[in-house]
Amino acid sequence: MRDGIITWIGELIAILFVLGLDLLLGLNFILCGATLSLFIFKEGGSILENLAQCGVELPDAVKERLKIFNTKKND
Repeated sequence: MRDGIITWIGELIAILFVLGLDLLLGLNFILCGATLSLFIFKEGGSILENLAQCGVELPDAVKERLKIFNTKKND
């Protein structure tokens, strides 16, 4: 539980930093939008993984994408 809260606070600080940087540089929320999109993508993937672990039937295309993202590259 504690690790999740620390991660969430770190992500919130990162978003606030990018928002401030975006406003400072006058980029009309381009950086902020891109950053939020990446966080939404990450959280969406996490939600899909949790649904798959709970036994919810997912479409085959989603299952294959989850397999791709969950494989670790060998260095």
